[in-house]
Amino acid sequence: MLKEAFHHLWTYTYRASAEKYLLKWISWAKETEIEPLLKFAKSLLKSKDEVLNYFKHRITTGRLEGFNNTVSRIVHRACGVQNLDYLFLKLRQESLEVVLQK
Repeated sequence: MLKEAFHHLWTYTYRASAEKYLLKWISWAKETEIEPLLKFAKSLLKSKDEVLNYFKHRITTGRLEGFNNTVSRIVHRACGVQNLDYLFLKLRQESLEVVLQK
């Protein structure tokens, strides 16, 4: 239930409303006394301003995270490659594909 309730946070339009709901959700998580939830709630409370900035700018790092994953896979596949220029060309090729998909 708390997981579904947390997903509801992202439906808010205004930062103040989202902050009120986030603090309410954190209090619910603390009431459970479940250690992983307590840890997550504490980390949310620490980074509350950063989380709530989403409601001001509506920007996520999803594309960046996806590209970082692509870079990691290319570097892993390039294990043993001694030509760094080739590696950089492959990274550039992937980055162009990501831009073209946009």
